[in-house]
Amino acid sequence: MNAFNKDVFREIKNTFGRFLGIAIIVALGVSFFSGLGATGADMKLTGDMYFDEHNLMDIRVISTVGITDDDLEAIAQVPRVESVHGSYSIDTAWEYNGEAYVIKLHSISEVNTPELISGRLPSRPGEIFVENELSQLLGKTIKLTSGRDSDLRNSLRTNLFRVVGVAKSPYYASLERGSGSIGNGTVDFYAYVTPQNFLQTYYSEAFVQVRGLKGLMSFYDEYTDKVDEVADAIEAVGDSRIVKRYHEITNAAYNNIVNAETGLNLQEAAMSESFINQEALLTSQLVELNQSSQSADSSSTTDIYASQPSVIIESLDISAQRLALESALMELANARAQAMDEINEQRDALDVARARLDDIELPEWYVLDRDSNPGYASYAQDTDKIAAIGNVFPLLFFLVAALVSLTTMTRLVEERRVEIGALKSLGYRNGTIISKYLFYAGAPSLVGGLLGGRVGMVIYPKLVTTMYSSLYSLPPTVTPINYTYWFIGTGIASFFTVFAAVFSCVRELSETPASLMRPKPPQAGKRTVLEYVGFIWKRLTFTHKVTMRNITRYKKRFFMTVIGIGGCTALLLTAFGLRDSITALMSLQYGEICHYDMSVAFSDTAKERDLTNVGDILQEERVEGFVKLKQKNVDSYDPAGLYTTRQASLVVPETTEEFDRYIIFRDRRTHAQYDFSNQGVVITERLSQLLGVSVGDDITIKEDGYPAVDVAVAAIAENYFLHNIYMTPDMYQTLFNEEPEYNSMLVLLGERESTTMANEILDQTGVSSLTFTYATEGTFGDMIKSLNLVVLVLIVSAGALAFVVLLNLSSINISERERELATIEVLGFYDNEVSAYVFRESTVLTAIGALAGLAMGIGLHRFVLMTAETDLVMFSRHINFISFVYSIILTVFFSVSANLFAARKLKQIKMVEALKSVE
Repeated sequence: MNAFNKDVFREIKNTFGRFLGIAIIVALGVSFFSGLGATGADMKLTGDMYFDEHNLMDIRVISTVGITDDDLEAIAQVPRVESVHGSYSIDTAWEYNGEAYVIKLHSISEVNTPELISGRLPSRPGEIFVENELSQLLGKTIKLTSGRDSDLRNSLRTNLFRVVGVAKSPYYASLERGSGSIGNGTVDFYAYVTPQNFLQTYYSEAFVQVRGLKGLMSFYDEYTDKVDEVADAIEAVGDSRIVKRYHEITNAAYNNIVNAETGLNLQEAAMSESFINQEALLTSQLVELNQSSQSADSSSTTDIYASQPSVIIESLDISAQRLALESALMELANARAQAMDEINEQRDALDVARARLDDIELPEWYVLDRDSNPGYASYAQDTDKIAAIGNVFPLLFFLVAALVSLTTMTRLVEERRVEIGALKSLGYRNGTIISKYLFYAGAPSLVGGLLGGRVGMVIYPKLVTTMYSSLYSLPPTVTPINYTYWFIGTGIASFFTVFAAVFSCVRELSETPASLMRPKPPQAGKRTVLEYVGFIWKRLTFTHKVTMRNITRYKKRFFMTVIGIGGCTALLLTAFGLRDSITALMSLQYGEICHYDMSVAFSDTAKERDLTNVGDILQEERVEGFVKLKQKNVDSYDPAGLYTTRQASLVVPETTEEFDRYIIFRDRRTHAQYDFSNQGVVITERLSQLLGVSVGDDITIKEDGYPAVDVAVAAIAENYFLHNIYMTPDMYQTLFNEEPEYNSMLVLLGERESTTMANEILDQTGVSSLTFTYATEGTFGDMIKSLNLVVLVLIVSAGALAFVVLLNLSSINISERERELATIEVLGFYDNEVSAYVFRESTVLTAIGALAGLAMGIGLHRFVLMTAETDLVMFSRHINFISFVYSIILTVFFSVSANLFAARKLKQIKMVEALKSVE
């Protein structure tokens, strides 16, 4: 090894702390960039593999009149349908330890195949497997009920089931179990039994798998587009099937009514003939009696109604016989009237049945994809959030690390100015000299980047998904090597450090060897701003004045330190701000904006009397209030067509008076409240952003079956979930030329007991679902816990970067000022005074950087939120004051820790060598 190469390794050995610092900073930056950047993709890959392995349905078909075998055959004929399976399901009630729960009972099929945890799967009627939350029931027998007055055994062969296994289903990937038709309207658990347990005539739903999708990622557009094509074809099949199904149902019902009417007519004719015959017989007997004055020697039979024996008249005097005959005629007339009343009642019942049959509308098919499954949809949304954060937050994290690496190499080359001049004077070519620093910068960058990237892609995805494991029943995360993030991160990090080394060397090598071998003249001191403020400057000590002058004297060091510290503070504030924005959603949405406690949804076939019946129940329960609504999904877009069409819920209340008891319309920034207006609609803020409209602009609303209408935006209301368009009933009637048909209710419960009332409401005809606000809050609260842990990862990572950055900057500061520090030590400064001399500047720069970082953090927080937001969810922009405090405290803590580590280097300065360094 020649002398030059030895010098390269000697340089690394002598400045190993700085060399290692570059490697650590690059490793941190690349690991965070590649690891968190790949987390969203790894979560999607894990979910896709799990759903494919367990045959999660691609399409779910349900009908208002059930699914028949003929329906399954029709669906199977649709191109690209690989398989279709009918499935039964029913909501059941279960009592355990004095508490009532709702269990959704499914039939086992070849789709949505469960993953067995313990025991075995059911093989015959009377056996059941339950989810993991009920594992304590393994081997026991449970009793299920209908949750209503009816007997569950009308729908199932038995209501006693022996738990033979514990498993988890891909159909329930999250804690969300969906809505139920009994109890409080929410399903608590799920379970599976064999299809033979069900007595239902028709299937509850059909699960469809599409051919050729197993090789596609189900969370991406290519998969969604192919599913949509098949779903559209199934909907077309459904249009013809519902007509046939309608005629099957109505024709059979009409035939039954006609047959019943025919039977009544025959019964009436037979009864009339019988009554006429009996009346004629009694009348003739009475005539004969009147004509005869002698004792009757014959008996007369009176049949009052078809099956009764005739009245026998004998051994009586004429008066007694006459009274008996007249009484028999009267009883016969009463019996005839009573029989006719019964027949007329049956005819009235048939008329009611015919009227109801005439009211029956065409059945409907609902063709739903995986996004209709709560577990799948929430998992997809969470992976999108993680991916969005992973695409923004790590990049900024990484840029701070790259900036510090650039600073480190720039300072190193400047410190080696004399050495570069000596090498140049000895005849070394510029390229050879540059190669030394190229190796010094490139080696730790490559090592740190490659090592950090690989570690990050293993640790961060597993760490984040482990935190989500409490929400989702998915297998351990698959963490393949994502070469894109890995190489991009390593490449960018290496570029910054190598570029800084090359740029600094080229700048130094442009000078002559003689000038390079002379120390660079110190920068001239200038008056600071504080020197012009006499009453402050005069009160500063000498060392404090030196600190202020040094800070303004070395402007490059000032800006690089402030930017480095400010970047770390900004990252910390962004992490804390994300936590604040996420945790505030529920309190804002359901605490300040939406005040209702319960919502009731009605089916499309529900009548006005169904809503009236529910309203009567609510009034009997004396709830604090309720309001009827028309809620309908509509397409909305700007009239110019510049933005993508968005689906929103059109909300039309029956009355706008006191609607603010249920939902508040207010401005997010000023909290100024709005009222309903017939001059326009109120739309939610996220929808206004997506449509690019503001107050006074027009939007176009298109409801199925109606022409598109344009309407002005009267106000934009604060809202965080989904898109809503609020309209007065008068405006709806004006725009659509008809009165709104109400299909839902919002209810204020107050302190009312809810479960019994919910059961009574769910039993009503036309009610499709019932949801309590607290159930939604509970589900979201579980998600918040995991997101808080993810934010904790961001905070710890940003803190680690802040510590390494501050330690590196402190070490550089000490290294380039060794001669200055040796001088003040020779002048008699104690160790603590020397430390204060150096770290006082660091403290001031930390304070300035932290304050600058807070300003940067506000903008960064806003940028990350806007990037992480989905179309249906808007995050709160608010950052709690305590988050600012925490960010400053952590920055100060890491600064003090870095100074304590760097203080050891002050004691290692050799005063004589440092003072003779120029010579």
